Amino acid sequence: MILVTAAAGRTGRSLIPALVRKGHTVRAFDVTSEVERLTDLGAAETIVGDMLDPRAVAAAVDGVEAVIHIGPPMHPREAEMGMRSSRPPAVRAWPTSCSSP
Repeated sequence: MILVTAAAGRTGRSLIPALVRKGHTVRAFDVTSEVERLTDLGAAETIVGDMLDPRAVAAAVDGVEAVIHIGPPMHPREAEMGMRSSRPPAVRAWPTSCSSP
């Protein structure tokens, strides 16, 4: 399963159907209840939650193989720190078949 954060936004609404077409199971996570409508686009699961809530994040990442974080940076120096802070190892090893949805 792949977790997409900020999934109810424009990018997430485009990304989810592309991932599903590639054969992936998607869990959509967003702070807005609009995320619940993403099952219409193919999301297998949806979670309404805040990235600043450790319990919500723990529930969102439980059992996922990869995270696509398309939400805002979680740390002011995230870009400077690079992949260490924003991308878990599963995302660094993202399969080539998914690189261009």
